[in-house]
Amino acid sequence: MGENRITRFVLWGNGRLGRDVFAILGKDRVAAFIEKDEQLQGSQYHGTPVISFGDYEENYIRYPIIVTPNDYEEEISRFLEERGIYNYFLNSVHMRYLVRVLLQMDLKRFMQDIPRDEEVLIYGYTPAGILLYEYLAGEGYECRMAVKEKNGVSPAYISGSLHIPVRSLSEADGRALNIILTDLVAVEDEWLLETGGQVKDFLSAEDNEALFEHKELEVFKGIHCKERCFIVGTGPSLRISDLDTLHRQQEVCFSVNGIFKAFSDTAWRPDYYIVSDPSAIVRWKKEIFEMDVREKFIADWAFLFQESVENVHKWHKNTEWDEKSLPLFSEDFTKCLYYGSTVVYKAMQVAVYMGFQEIYLLGVDCNWENGGKNHFVEGYDVHKSAVLHVEMNQLAYQAAYNYAKEHNLKIYNATRGGQLEIFDRVDFDTLF
Repeated sequence: MGENRITRFVLWGNGRLGRDVFAILGKDRVAAFIEKDEQLQGSQYHGTPVISFGDYEENYIRYPIIVTPNDYEEEISRFLEERGIYNYFLNSVHMRYLVRVLLQMDLKRFMQDIPRDEEVLIYGYTPAGILLYEYLAGEGYECRMAVKEKNGVSPAYISGSLHIPVRSLSEADGRALNIILTDLVAVEDEWLLETGGQVKDFLSAEDNEALFEHKELEVFKGIHCKERCFIVGTGPSLRISDLDTLHRQQEVCFSVNGIFKAFSDTAWRPDYYIVSDPSAIVRWKKEIFEMDVREKFIADWAFLFQESVENVHKWHKNTEWDEKSLPLFSEDFTKCLYYGSTVVYKAMQVAVYMGFQEIYLLGVDCNWENGGKNHFVEGYDVHKSAVLHVEMNQLAYQAAYNYAKEHNLKIYNATRGGQLEIFDRVDFDTLF
């Protein structure tokens, strides 16, 4: 990006959702967390202060709030408005388009038909609108935001405190404008659509599959035709001696998440690494980028406007799943990997795309003990509220089993113990 300022937010809530939003926005865009729990006030999360609401009013009032606890949005909204604070966004309403559209789509492709010397007007004071302005300004577009004064959030605040130039909706000077809609147009504002320029509906962009493709991933198609591989999870059954065996046998391996925590104890390294959870990524960004792994696949919502890095490949994470039926199984890595509540399911889709005929799971325990050991090393957890959705994981594994059976592929479970019984069990020690 260019040298333009970035907007900072205050997140209401330091729970799981708050930390997820922190991961998505990145540390530089979060000024503080508001917490009602007095025991948390005065602490820090990844160097970001956790404050009281009183501290927000006194020292952070210039920053917009994102209310992260979905179950308490109405209560918190009422609390804020009773105190005359309307400069807030709701996680359930406003973060959807930021996560599912802005972070994932190819913005250069989205903007390819608008010349950089023509004015771009962003309609909508939303987190997606704010961050889209940052991106376009950094890319050299002449860009402003169209807003109307509502409940104390004035154009003067946006231009003065957030440093985003504003075009008032009353300024109809006849100049043709290219408009990007990041909020719903009200009836009284429909004149905007007749200004003579292009109108691009950012809110419906998620329906355009071409904006989310990563054609560069085609180089991996079929490169391991009819070979076998191991997908190494991070469950408590994983042994360093097993990794040493994989290294001696020169087996092709995938692994996930915090597997790098084993690297100090073994010469083994996975050939392919994949991660999609934003909380894991924000915690381990440095380790992920520096780890000695041949190829790394990171979900395209992981790093906001992240520059490309050698051997780090973005892929599109499709989260469409009603969680009551089996998820889809991707046959085209360039288009997407389907969500299955476990990154191992994504690794299985990549392995099939690469042409592997036999897939062995290791360290995929598929269970969760409250207060117990859930990973192969201590202190592994992404955050204290991390949850393993065992039932959802089982649905994903069933989808993989069905796909493999229909396409004459073999998936075996070589994990020592655990609760995953969908795939045929094999004894790891007999495979070599």
